[in-house]
Amino acid sequence: MAPRRPLLLQLWVIGTLTLVLGVVTAALWWERQLPQRVLTASRDQDWAACLQASDQLNALRWLSDRVPAEQALCRRQQAAALWEGGNLDEALALQQQLVQSQQGTQADEQRLEAWRRDFRERALRLFQAGDLEGALNQLYALEQTQTGAGFSAALKEDWHRNRLESQRLLRVEEPRPRLL
Repeated sequence: MAPRRPLLLQLWVIGTLTLVLGVVTAALWWERQLPQRVLTASRDQDWAACLQASDQLNALRWLSDRVPAEQALCRRQQAAALWEGGNLDEALALQQQLVQSQQGTQADEQRLEAWRRDFRERALRLFQAGDLEGALNQLYALEQTQTGAGFSAALKEDWHRNRLESQRLLRVEEPRPRLL
């Protein structure tokens, strides 16, 4: 007579398989309804919701090979809305994600470079107005994308060199007592 498998082991195997099957089914269901959410959000021009749904769809990409072009549209439009709304740091980060994705275009890269130039020009204007901290804060987003760190360091160096030069000139201009 063959030994019987313990009832507890059979229950454990059946329970585990049921749980795994349930999770996979829920993920497939969620993944199948996300493209409609992306399309609805983009049609309604709700770029934040569109971006959220497309990011979820991208996270579930292991279930299918579809990476929607709508995600690029959502990122592009949300970045533009953030830029126009004055949320420059988030806009720059989102545009950077778009450029690094497979869906980024040459126009997206040109827009990113234009925004980076704008950041540098704003920082330079703040620096020339005497606001080193404001200029460095302006460059913080660029430093996060690895392109502005050199410019920030150059501004600090110029600031300190100018400060030392100013102090040296003040010492030279101080009136000296006359000896008779």
